[in-house]
Amino acid sequence: MARIINNSKDFELFQKKRKNKTVALCHGVFDLLHLGHIKYFKASKKMADLLVVSITNDQFVNKGPGRPIFNINQRTEMLNNISVIDYILVSDSFTAINVIRKVKPNYYFKDQEYKLRKDITNNIKKEISEVKKYKGKIIFSKEEKFSSSELLKFSKNFSTGKYFEFINKLSPIFKNKNILEKIDNINLNCLVVGESIIDKYIFTEGLGKSGKESILTMKKIYEKTYNGGSLSIAQNISEFSKKVSLLTDVTKSNSYKNLIKKLSKKVNIVSVSKKNSPLIVKTKFLDYFSRNKLFGIYEINDRILDKNEEQIFLKRLKNQIKKTDFIIVCDYDHGFITEKIAKYIIKQKKPVIVTCQLNSANMSFHNLLKLNGADLLVINSNEINNFYKRKSTEENTKILGKKFLKEYNYKNLIITMGDKGSYYFQKNKVSYCPAFTDNVPGDKIGSGDTFLILSSIGFILKLDPEIILSIASIAAIENLKGFANENLLQKKNLLKSINHFFL
Repeated sequence: MARIINNSKDFELFQKKRKNKTVALCHGVFDLLHLGHIKYFKASKKMADLLVVSITNDQFVNKGPGRPIFNINQRTEMLNNISVIDYILVSDSFTAINVIRKVKPNYYFKDQEYKLRKDITNNIKKEISEVKKYKGKIIFSKEEKFSSSELLKFSKNFSTGKYFEFINKLSPIFKNKNILEKIDNINLNCLVVGESIIDKYIFTEGLGKSGKESILTMKKIYEKTYNGGSLSIAQNISEFSKKVSLLTDVTKSNSYKNLIKKLSKKVNIVSVSKKNSPLIVKTKFLDYFSRNKLFGIYEINDRILDKNEEQIFLKRLKNQIKKTDFIIVCDYDHGFITEKIAKYIIKQKKPVIVTCQLNSANMSFHNLLKLNGADLLVINSNEINNFYKRKSTEENTKILGKKFLKEYNYKNLIITMGDKGSYYFQKNKVSYCPAFTDNVPGDKIGSGDTFLILSSIGFILKLDPEIILSIASIAAIENLKGFANENLLQKKNLLKSINHFFL
């Protein structure tokens, strides 16, 4: 059995063992072990005294929705039973660069396909450069090829297999219309309008009932804060834009200024001050062990802007619209976007994409019609059901979506339904996309915003509705791998994920 390098002590033992020996390194996900892998490992071991296999940890796997099929412990156990492997190392990164720096291999093995196909992320070039720093040699294996991704697509036992017909239908469109190249090369300016939100997560451990009062007491373990609302939307859309202007309300934000400073340099914040209104902070308390949410607290003043504040807002809005190619309005309904501001935005001759989000602070007066007339409205099924006061069913969603677009002035409508997929409504057509995976454990906060961003990109590029829903769904699933907007979009990694899934 191979030795697993878990800590610095294990690595020291490896360093002693490798003295005066040659080392070969193989790196990958190894999600579905097959004959191709075995031949690959055997060929690698023939070239060196020791074979090290590094395996990508779950949260850094970007091969599309539902991957990896097997978690890191299962994949490690499978590799551990292959006799030619001497050492196994878990990689907490999207690339092998950190592993290469650590192991300094004499030989770095990659499959021949990486030499032949286009390197979307440029990661292979970076890895090769890193190997050469330590005078290592790159070897592209020519062993018999079996693709894990292709095998999983054909298998009905895995999530992608269920959607094989859908994937097979869209794959030629992705290829023939150069979808990935279009996304990669978009070069437009975006204006994001909406409230800034800080998402705070406090992880706790239950202590039990207080000795003196009938209350449950918790022990705080640690806390994390993330940019949310329009802040995260501006950050993520900047991955796909030339420049982003963010019209928002962060004047009173001294407590979180360091977090806001982490935004991309492409993002230019234009702030409108809302008097006596602190930055919105939405705090969630979670159980440290289960990661289940216990309860939440909002720090918020959701009064509507007064006339003077509204005039300042409109003046700055007019100035920013001149510089933008399209507008994203994220209305969390906390009083920042007034009816007058909404009407002004709708009258512009720039594409307007809107989300009007339902939350616990606006449940009774949530208004989907504030930006009626926008080019695209992106909402979830709870929001359309709340609007029509209907129970939540998949059948209702399709019926209500068609009814909504017929009755009101939005030009296009997207409704997401979580693990039931999503619909794209046009005046005379309804398109559907499955969710691609049955269950992705994770925090749903931020996934809707991520879906909105890729929907916007697809809409501006005038892609087919099913393509728009597909790329947005894949991005949203990637977001679910962490809390809130912990996993910010990285264009190259997202394109790689889409590529694995459809091409």
